[in-house]
Amino acid sequence: SAVNVAGTGSPSNIATATTDATVPDAPTALSATADGTSKIDLSWTAPSYNGGAALTGYRIEVADGGNGPWSNLVANTNSTATTYSHTGLAPASTRYYRVSAINSVGSGRSSGVVKATTDATVPDAPTGLQAADVSPTQIDLKWTAPGYDGGAPITSYKVEISADAGSSWGVLVPSTGSTGTSYSHTGLEPGSTRHYRVSAINAAGTGLPSNVANASTDDPVQRAGRVNAEVLPHAVAAMTSSTVSAISGRIEAVAAGVPYGREATMGLLSSGFGRAGATGFGPRGGRDRDLGMGQLFDGASFLLPLGGNGMQQQAAGGIPNIAAWGSGEYQNLSRSRTGSVDWDGNMMNMHVGTDVQLRWDLLVGVAASRSAGEFDFTDETGPSEVDGTYMSEMTTVNPYAAWFLGRGGVVAWATGGFGWGDIEIEDERQALRRSGTTMMSGAVGASGILVSTGSAKLRVRAEGWMSQAEVERSAEVEAMSLEVRRGRLALEWQQGYRLWGHEVSALVEGGLRYDDGDAGNGEGAEVGGGLRYASPRSRLIVEGRGRVLVNGHFGYEEWGVSGMIQFDMHRRGEGLSMRLAPAWGEASSGVQQLWDRGMTDRLGTGLTPARGRLDAEIEYGLADFGGTPYGRLYVLDGGDRAFGTGVRYGISRVMNVRLEATRRESVLNGARHGVTLRGQLKF
Repeated sequence: SAVNVAGTGSPSNIATATTDATVPDAPTALSATADGTSKIDLSWTAPSYNGGAALTGYRIEVADGGNGPWSNLVANTNSTATTYSHTGLAPASTRYYRVSAINSVGSGRSSGVVKATTDATVPDAPTGLQAADVSPTQIDLKWTAPGYDGGAPITSYKVEISADAGSSWGVLVPSTGSTGTSYSHTGLEPGSTRHYRVSAINAAGTGLPSNVANASTDDPVQRAGRVNAEVLPHAVAAMTSSTVSAISGRIEAVAAGVPYGREATMGLLSSGFGRAGATGFGPRGGRDRDLGMGQLFDGASFLLPLGGNGMQQQAAGGIPNIAAWGSGEYQNLSRSRTGSVDWDGNMMNMHVGTDVQLRWDLLVGVAASRSAGEFDFTDETGPSEVDGTYMSEMTTVNPYAAWFLGRGGVVAWATGGFGWGDIEIEDERQALRRSGTTMMSGAVGASGILVSTGSAKLRVRAEGWMSQAEVERSAEVEAMSLEVRRGRLALEWQQGYRLWGHEVSALVEGGLRYDDGDAGNGEGAEVGGGLRYASPRSRLIVEGRGRVLVNGHFGYEEWGVSGMIQFDMHRRGEGLSMRLAPAWGEASSGVQQLWDRGMTDRLGTGLTPARGRLDAEIEYGLADFGGTPYGRLYVLDGGDRAFGTGVRYGISRVMNVRLEATRRESVLNGARHGVTLRGQLKF
């Protein structure tokens, strides 16, 4: 405007201008708060200075660490709201955040850094849970820790238990207080079955349970009861059958008119091979050679006549016939039953007796028997097998009486018995347990010759018996009562031949039986056979026998074979004599040892019944010396053996004396030495 002296002129038009805007300041009071296991909530305060331009949104950055690297969680919220929720996170996730305000100019400076961690969750379930019984009162558990701990360290485990297969659960241990992955449950009753599951615990709580595992504590008492129930009935049946066969065989030999004749004991079937008469193996006939059972079947039985002058003389009022007799038998028994108890073993039965023929038609006597058996068993009842050994010993006394009903060899007999002994059980989990046993038995039978033509005979035999046994209760063995019964009917064909001065005897037997009681129910069939060759000139005797249960109860087996070779060259006590008697199975017998060493000594050696044995003897008679030097060898399958050497002196026709040095070697007892002076009388 123009200025003059007179004053101020009018103003000009108005002009305006605005300075440029800038980015906002940083938001303040940023906070991050976890909301559960997958969400973090953010909040902040808008910047006090927006940079001269209105705010349009916020940029939110996130990092796994406080120093980055940073990435945009949200590049622009496009909202002036000062809150945001970060979702979809994993439990126990830690995140770092910073926020920047945005206006038309751009994104301002970031806020301070904050962090938050989502809540942890419970752990996953443990895996691989296993339960194992380690004693009759303890079950051990072990498992694998969860692959995911829920975001917080596992601090302990919860153990649950069920006694009813998992239909209901109780807490055994709320917290083990340890991160260890094993636990021992103690204080259980033997034979207890328990089911288990385990859950992991962290700060968030208790996770899901593991798989279910179960175990049963071992119970030696129950196992002893199972083994007793499986083995003892068959052992009692074998004991009784062997005793009955020995007694009936002795009676039938007397009924045949040859009380001191040749008899072959063949397991469950017995018979006589004929008379010890003029066709004997001695140079002058049978009686001169004293052909009792001990000589004819050395490994099978013996007979010692004590007096009398035969049935014919007895019928006329002569001296009563008195005799002692004996026999022995090995039996192989086994049974396989999947899921229960499998067992296999042998029994040794020894019998000695004496009887007197009061009249021609009446024989009375008493027999004593000793049975010892050892069986290996496997109990398959539990989740793991248990192997062990079962042993039974029994001594029985059996009075008997027989009535001879005619001259054709028909006889009826009866016997009763009482026995006592022990059973012993030992396995890999429990030491030896022992309990006493008692047994009562009774038997009746009859036999007779159906056909007799020359040297051939067909005999029928029938018998039935019953035994009751009791196992006494002990701290480690349950009481048990059992009863076994058996009826049998057998046909027996025997035939003798004399060919060019040689003698051959053959025997074939077949029988049916019915078992009832604890040893099994049902029919069975058994067959037996024997063959014997004798040469009077060369004094050679060869013998073989066998028997088998061809049809019986499922899984049960019973069989045996034996053999004997005898070669005697000397005459009148002079020259070389040798004998070799191998045997295998139930028919092999230790009666020669019973005769030579005595029952107590034989059973006290620690030698267990074995499937095989070898008995050998060699001697040489010297005419001018007056004695017969000899050597003996006895070997049992398993390593036990005995050696003997000595001199036998024949003082008279009825008496001889032996002086013998022995060495016995046992796997269990080592070596033992002894010197024996023994006398023998022959009546």
